[in-house]
Amino acid sequence: MKLTTDNNDEALNMPIVQAHFDHVHTIRRPT
Repeated sequence: MKLTTDNNDEALNMPIVQAHFDHVHTIRRPT
């Protein structure tokens, strides 16, 4: 995924990036 400093793209990308990390951390977290 390409991250840009454009306001519109940043507004869209940041939540996606955060969701991605949350997803990865959830998968890797021991249950």
